Amino acid sequence: MFLIAILSSSFSLLETAVAPFITKFPSRALATWVIGGLVFLIAIPATLSFGIWHQYTIFGRTIFEAIDYVSTNIIFPLGALFTAIFVGFRLPRQLLFDEFTQSSRLGRKVFMLWLLLLKYVAPIAIILIFLSATGIINF
Repeated sequence: MFLIAILSSSFSLLETAVAPFITKFPSRALATWVIGGLVFLIAIPATLSFGIWHQYTIFGRTIFEAIDYVSTNIIFPLGALFTAIFVGFRLPRQLLFDEFTQSSRLGRKVFMLWLLLLKYVAPIAIILIFLSATGIINF
């Protein structure tokens, strides 16, 4: 039972990595095998950092800790910042409103408040979180 859960979750995660490269390969299966192989090869050093490679460090962190730090404290906040800016400033307002009200009964006033928060408050908060997580500023 756990194997099925593990595999289905792994397939979902692999799909997000494979999707942008499908047009670059002759078949979807080949793209999946190549990207899956690359993910496997990248995962080997992170896994070995719990065992025989525990003495190898990057800026005082094991390989796993370094990958975790970069993804959690740099990549995720920057992705959130760019998403907030793109959605807030580049997507058409009517499209956002339609999506916002499609599955809820919230009206235009709540939408405008949400849009204001997304455009101006969220980027500032994300930047502060990023600066704090990377140790540039301390609260």
